[in-house]
Amino acid sequence: MYGKLIDGNIQEFENPLKLMDRVIFNPSAKILVENGYKEIVEIPYTETVEIDELLTYDIVETETQIQKVWKKEKKTEDVLGQIKEEKLQEITLTREQKMSYGFIYKDELYGFSKTDEENLSQTNLMLLNMLASGVEDPQILYKPKEVVSMRLYNKEDIFGVVQAAAEHKTNIWVRFNQLCIELDGATTIEEVKKIAW
Repeated sequence: MYGKLIDGNIQEFENPLKLMDRVIFNPSAKILVENGYKEIVEIPYTETVEIDELLTYDIVETETQIQKVWKKEKKTEDVLGQIKEEKLQEITLTREQKMSYGFIYKDELYGFSKTDEENLSQTNLMLLNMLASGVEDPQILYKPKEVVSMRLYNKEDIFGVVQAAAEHKTNIWVRFNQLCIELDGATTIEEVKKIAW
């Protein structure tokens, strides 16, 4: 993994690499280094961590690497609150990833990023307008996530995709809210660590 250190935080390289004059998909390590990126290296802590200690890390930048050097330190009184906040960030990121990845309708995967959601909403609105205008058997261009070319959908399939999308969104939010309730009720670090999507 390669990245840059910006304001003390590691910002990982995002594929494709976007430059001023071009975009490079799957750039080599040499290209990344030429554009200011450094290899991100984790240096693990190998000694025993006691119950009253916490693993954390320092960020060290060398000429060729950004190192995450893990270390142990004594827990502070608010360590539970800190760990809860980190867990909330983790499950929020997972929620966004699962939401964006999409849902299955008729054995095909449909993306559900914010752009996908807007496109589906506009497609559904277009269909409703066509039906309201008296079009008996409307056909609308749409496509699954991994299909390159658009294809014609009838109203039943558009409505089916919309319904599947609504169920997908509801299920993700229901699970996220359940995890938030579990997190809020957790009273120990061990309970927080056990919370998983």
